[in-house]
Amino acid sequence: MLICVVFFFTAQTFGRHFLSAGGGNVVLISSMSGNHIVNVPQKQCAYNASKAGVSALARSLASEWADRGVRVNAIAPGYVDTPLLALKRHQFDAWMRQIPSGRFARPEEIAGTVAFLLSDDSSYYSGAELLVDGGYSLR
Repeated sequence: MLICVVFFFTAQTFGRHFLSAGGGNVVLISSMSGNHIVNVPQKQCAYNASKAGVSALARSLASEWADRGVRVNAIAPGYVDTPLLALKRHQFDAWMRQIPSGRFARPEEIAGTVAFLLSDDSSYYSGAELLVDGGYSLR
């Protein structure tokens, strides 16, 4: 649960600034593992529980801060092609068979989703969690 605690203190720090400034925007990074899927075959209940906590934190903070002009949202990425993912090469085929788009996300696709949530184009989003998983959770 350390992940959720770090997110809480980070959001709290930014929140203080935004609340005193009269508005702002926070985007937390959760995971499809937090609410949408259970990772199989790897066993990672602590990771899944911590990411569910990040999702709940985003909704709770959005509710508490909305009337003071601060929006809080989350994104829930699926598997992203990063050096960390490369450490799990032995599971690539099993994961890839379950992704309808047939590929892992590129980091810039996740960054683009964050950029959207930070932009004025998402000005009515608050308490949302955008799932960015190439269709993985549809299985």
